[in-house]
Amino acid sequence: MDLTRHIKIDFPKKFKRPSLTQEQMGFIQGFIPFSLVMHSQLLMKIRGRIQSPHGIFPSVIMADIIARGNWGQLKPADEWNNLGMLRKDSAPKVKHKTKKWDGLGKEEAFRVYDTWYDFSIDMTDHYAFSGYYDELLAASNSDEQLKCLAKIYDLQNIPIYAKIDSTVADYGLTEFDLFSVA
Repeated sequence: MDLTRHIKIDFPKKFKRPSLTQEQMGFIQGFIPFSLVMHSQLLMKIRGRIQSPHGIFPSVIMADIIARGNWGQLKPADEWNNLGMLRKDSAPKVKHKTKKWDGLGKEEAFRVYDTWYDFSIDMTDHYAFSGYYDELLAASNSDEQLKCLAKIYDLQNIPIYAKIDSTVADYGLTEFDLFSVA
């Protein structure tokens, strides 16, 4: 199946429940192929360190990024290419440049990236080396990975898991796991 055709034609018809805004459709059309790049980067980074034949499934990466950055609409995601809303103090990092933003109730420093690719290096490092995602990486399917993600967010008191789970279900993101290169 041609991925580009699928994203532009089949995806809007098949998964238009609930309706996507033009901005959401533009974001997801750009990010779907990029999530596959992140999936490949992650598999290379964990090879030999964690027994994981799948890495993190593209559907889980997409849903996590959509929930973290509100479909790329939050300022760090939109203007600074920080789609995962990585804060200044999260390790590891490819960029040291940060800017302050007061969009979550208190002013915090977020990383600033020149490109989505620069962001992807830090985000996949975060997934691979932070230690938070080891159980998730060992999970054998996207449902198990979503449950592991719920535990991670519960431990960090981040209330976005419900958004992640419903995003995967509502938009049929697991279909894009078929394009992964595991």
